[in-house]
Amino acid sequence: MHPHILLAVEHLFCPLRCREGVEFAAFMRGEGYAIIPIKGEHQLAYACNVLNLGKGRIISVHAPSAREIVKHEAFKGDVQVIDFSSVTSMYGSVHCASQVVRRVPLRFVQPELDGMSED
Repeated sequence: MHPHILLAVEHLFCPLRCREGVEFAAFMRGEGYAIIPIKGEHQLAYACNVLNLGKGRIISVHAPSAREIVKHEAFKGDVQVIDFSSVTSMYGSVHCASQVVRRVPLRFVQPELDGMSED
């Protein structure tokens, strides 16, 4: 393994619990995560590229895998399936096309706007 990758992986996982020689899925299960299996053919159709909205809500672009996720005993949430074929045809999907936006509430911006003219 390339030393920079090893350092990045160690840095990422050491705050959880440093262990060596543990298969990745076993490590994640040991940290309390459930792994929902997705068929290889579905992975190629962007089944794993979901957008996590928080509080158990995700957006998926692949209906067959979305049904499998919802049926899995470890999943306690809601899945919305959307047609994103215009983007997946360009080799990307819903997670790749998203961006986190942080907005300042208008009540904090309003005093600055009061003195500005609208040209």
